[in-house]
Amino acid sequence: MRFAIMTVMLLAGPLMVVQASAQTIDSAPLLACVAKVEAAERLACYDRVVAGVSAEARAAVARREAEAAKVKALAEAAAAKAAAERTAALEAEKKAAFGRETLPAAIRPDNPEGKLENLTAKLQELLVNSTTGRAVFVLDNGMMWRQTEGLEFPPVRVGSEVRLSRGMMGSYLLTIPKVGRSVKVVRLR
Repeated sequence: MRFAIMTVMLLAGPLMVVQASAQTIDSAPLLACVAKVEAAERLACYDRVVAGVSAEARAAVARREAEAAKVKALAEAAAAKAAAERTAALEAEKKAAFGRETLPAAIRPDNPEGKLENLTAKLQELLVNSTTGRAVFVLDNGMMWRQTEGLEFPPVRVGSEVRLSRGMMGSYLLTIPKVGRSVKVVRLR
C-alpha cells in the first residue's frame, strides 16, 4: 500500500505544481484585444494583457519592445543613409551635367533635373595651342574645356582653383579667381 501511495504522489505531484503556478487570465481583456481591427494595435493590446500575468511575461514583453525599437532605429538610419546617398548622387550628376549641352550630340547624355549655375574645380592640366595661344583646361573632376575666344591666357599653375559659370545665350565662362580673368569656354569632355 505504501508503494501505491508513493506512486500516486509521484504522478499527481507535477499536476499540483502546474495547477499551483498557473494563473487564470481574465478573458474580457483578451476579447477586447480580439476586437481591434489594426494588427499593430491588436498586438500591443495582447502585450499589455500578457505583461499583467507575471514578472517573466513583463520582462519578455520589455525585451521584445526593446528589440523592436532597435530594429526600427536601424531601419530609420538605413533610410536616412539611402536618402543622403541619393541626394549626393543627384548632386554629382548635376555637376557632371554642367555644360553638357555644348558637347557634340553623339556623346551628350540627357541632363538631370535642375541645373547648376556655377561649378568650382581644380586645374589638373593646362594645354596651350602655340599658334593661337588659346588654352584647353583639364580639371580634376574629369571635365575638359577649350577656350573659344579671348587673348592668350596668363600663366596659371596646376592645382589652381577655377570657377565655371553660365554666361549669356548658352555660353560658359571659366574664371581663375587668383588671376582675376575670365574667358569663354566650351566643354570638350
